[in-house]
Amino acid sequence: QKMARRALLRNGLLWSSATDVIGARLGHTSRFLSTSTHDVDENGKQGPSTMNIIEYSSTQGQRSLGLVEADDLLAFNMQVYGYDGKTKIVSRNKLLNTFPPSIAVESGPQLLTFEAKARTMCGEAAAKLDEVISELRNKTYFSLDDVAAVLFPADDKASALYASHLFIRSNAAQFSKRSFGYTVETKSKPKVGEAVDMKEDLKVELGELSQLLQYNAPFVASGDFSKVKEYVPHGHAGEAIAYALKEYALWGSETNDQSVPKLVERVLPFLGHSAHVKDAVECCIALGILKWHEPLDLFRLDRPFEGSDDLDEMAEAVIEHPPLDTCSGIRRVIPPVSPLHDDVRQREVAIAIDESVDAVDIDDAISIGSDDMNNTWVKIHVADPTRWVQYGSRLQQGARERASTLYSPIVSHMNPVSLGVEASLRENVQCNTPRPALTFAAKLNAEGKVERAEVYPSSLQHVKQVTYNMIDDSAVLQRTFADREGLPRSLDESDAGALMKMHELAQVRSHYRRKNGRVEVNLPRPRPQLLANGRVVVDPEPSVEDSPARSLVAEMMILAGEIAASFCDRHSVPCVYRVQSLPAIDRGEIEQRLPSIEDLANPLQVDPIMIREFLFNSRLVGKLTAGSISTTRGRHDGVGLDGYARVTSPLRRYTDMLLHYEIKSYLSSGSPILADPNKLLSEATMSESIQNNIRGVQRRAERTLVLEYIRQQGRDRTYPAFVAQETNLSDLKQIETTVPVFIPGIPFNTRIRANKLFRVGEALTLRVRNVNPRIGMIEWEYE
Repeated sequence: QKMARRALLRNGLLWSSATDVIGARLGHTSRFLSTSTHDVDENGKQGPSTMNIIEYSSTQGQRSLGLVEADDLLAFNMQVYGYDGKTKIVSRNKLLNTFPPSIAVESGPQLLTFEAKARTMCGEAAAKLDEVISELRNKTYFSLDDVAAVLFPADDKASALYASHLFIRSNAAQFSKRSFGYTVETKSKPKVGEAVDMKEDLKVELGELSQLLQYNAPFVASGDFSKVKEYVPHGHAGEAIAYALKEYALWGSETNDQSVPKLVERVLPFLGHSAHVKDAVECCIALGILKWHEPLDLFRLDRPFEGSDDLDEMAEAVIEHPPLDTCSGIRRVIPPVSPLHDDVRQREVAIAIDESVDAVDIDDAISIGSDDMNNTWVKIHVADPTRWVQYGSRLQQGARERASTLYSPIVSHMNPVSLGVEASLRENVQCNTPRPALTFAAKLNAEGKVERAEVYPSSLQHVKQVTYNMIDDSAVLQRTFADREGLPRSLDESDAGALMKMHELAQVRSHYRRKNGRVEVNLPRPRPQLLANGRVVVDPEPSVEDSPARSLVAEMMILAGEIAASFCDRHSVPCVYRVQSLPAIDRGEIEQRLPSIEDLANPLQVDPIMIREFLFNSRLVGKLTAGSISTTRGRHDGVGLDGYARVTSPLRRYTDMLLHYEIKSYLSSGSPILADPNKLLSEATMSESIQNNIRGVQRRAERTLVLEYIRQQGRDRTYPAFVAQETNLSDLKQIETTVPVFIPGIPFNTRIRANKLFRVGEALTLRVRNVNPRIGMIEWEYE
């Protein structure tokens, strides 16, 4: 965390909480604050004045200023000097903003003068709102530095930044906070402050709200949210109420618009609720303002579910009139292998394997070919959205801000949907539309090691699309199909032969990585799905080990990552390498500490072999250390390779897209777009932080769906489970002891209250006592 924090400081990027820095807790969402350069030197240290000015939430919920030593900003519990000069301990999660040191503020009491001055500056700048909007409207995002440059160019930096912060807050309707800074709001927000004084209109609107709550109450109580009638605002007062309830549900008293709490404090008590964030959430769901399954954390990331209208229009424009293809007819800079230089579309068929035949954002396809020396080359073709999305364009900046695609419980794309469809490597046999791709090709030796490799742009004329289940069910990869009747409809015998050959190479690669020390972990996870009728179904996420098709694709994608890393290292192209250094792991010791298969036998028919595998893998995960990103090539112990990078999901991950820019720029011009490794790492680090938060959002959203599934099953259903960790006498002395258990049928990790000693692996029968998916609460009875 300290290294990440200092890296952000060096690049002028400050976040609201240390728990939001790379590798920290995912329970908090990142809120971008400022891109100010806080007078740091090349080592990331502050200048002569080391007292940073911070804004934090006090115990009364008010925003207060304080002074903190620079080094203490890295601590979870900060020592803060208040207005009275006395110190207090403030938790990191109370931190709202940081500002650079000021020569005018050397002690707590001087903060009052500093704050008064900034508020005066903000008041005097009120008349310049239109000027600020005009100056910053065309920026993709802007920082407090940009605002200060327009309003307070000659003032002390700390005062100018704090006054700019107050200016943004006082004009919350005109600006929105985003992951990379602020944007000018293109859609008008309701003026909540005016609605507070519209007493008669509020009275009428509150009456309608009360009636709607009564109508929706039975459906909310039964969980039949498909019948909940959505609140339709009437007039300015209604729009203000809907906006204020949702804003308060997300941010509480920390909302930028301070008129929101005032309006909510009038609305919620009238509707029979307290003015609490939890009640605001419940009220929004009961009124249809928020859907019960929508991840609120995603709203808090200031990342809309879909891109803005202007991005959609830009995507349509570049699809209709694509920019110049910089890679058309490029001179190849890699050692030529003539058959690979031929038009790949005339020589082989690329096969795209995905979850569904309806998938439209397919990132990759695989094929196999041979050179004029009859050497076999395996090829991974990766979709090329950078063919349309030029670096520096608004579309690229939008993808950088959104960072990745979210899949559960709703799909939220990184790129505009139309662009994802256009760039996808979906089947094109009927339409004869070439698919631009970036191809990673390798010739393997008998042991599975890469003997030769090439990276080049390609155009795929023939792409066939199948699903994992089609391949697995037809047993193509096991050579057990009898004739053409057993093949998926879109494949012929030639395709089947190519798939079998690639599967053989994938198995060789898997063995090679295993010998090279890769770490295999297979913990079952749920894959919940929300149906159109509001019902939830939960299936186990398919395992790579149990699916030959998934195993094939996984090995090919890892191979592409090795080729990309080797290419960038060989040609000195700045790259975002994935590195992971693991401690020595004694698998035998882990095995010895587990109960035997005989000891795990149980009358509940919970498979003892499955229990033991789960216990082994869960303990193995506990010994692993997190991976990281670096611009220096290093070993990745997890995949068992000396160099590895991710390049196979440019439609869904911005860091993959970023490497496509680097590689293609080098291939076409001889130099990468981001030649400075520090700039590349800074951009990748920011994207990784957003991706980490989005993954956390997705995990919590999936848990909500699983809890809703359990609620829909009713209280009579029982769930066979087993204890994942034993208890001891010291645990039982705690006021409330809970024990982790695992339900393999869903599969789902949960906890039960312990009133006795449990041994690890002990089988139980669970029955739900109480469950509330919206707040993530579940209580169990067991026997």
